[in-house]
Amino acid sequence: ANAGGGDDTDAPNTANRWKIELRNHGSKFFNSLDDLIMVVDKPDELFKMLHEIGARHKTYDVKAEHIQVGLSVFEVSA
Repeated sequence: ANAGGGDDTDAPNTANRWKIELRNHGSKFFNSLDDLIMVVDKPDELFKMLHEIGARHKTYDVKAEHIQVGLSVFEVSA
């Protein structure tokens, strides 16, 4: 029996679950990016899509600083 109450056995599952969630989010992100690129020359569609993405992220309690961190990744890689 684990004296730590099972925390040690849960750690790999938690790490694996986090990796899967991150991979899924990355896939969704790049699919959305691809969709946005397809309408970059259609401002009405582009802004509609961006608004929908923003509205979804608002329900996830995403903060402005989270977006800034994401944007800084692109600045570093550019």
